[in-house]
Amino acid sequence: MGALEREVIDVLWEAVEPLLPQPDRSHPLGFHRARVPDRLCFRGIVIRLVTGSSWVDIEAILDHQVSDTTLRARRDEWITAGVFERLEAEVRAGYDRLIGLDLSEVALDGSLHQ
Repeated sequence: MGALEREVIDVLWEAVEPLLPQPDRSHPLGFHRARVPDRLCFRGIVIRLVTGSSWVDIEAILDHQVSDTTLRARRDEWITAGVFERLEAEVRAGYDRLIGLDLSEVALDGSLHQ
């Protein structure tokens, strides 16, 4: 089963949806356009993470239902709201419950050369 199959996206969405902030509807004139569904934006973000495609390509993959600008804005909105940090904490806790997470003897080292 691939990471972009509907079943995988559905499971991921169930974990992410409760973490999302309520949209800001405080604009004095209201919204001029309907807000693009969070689920569609989430799918675009997952495609970006899995494939490394550009935001413009993802816009085309999603049949231009959402713009690349909206995808980036929603990602930034969710980063600011701490959605991905809370998701990471839930994933680590789940992994610890299922497998056991002992980071006491982990060491990282890296270098970058041209």
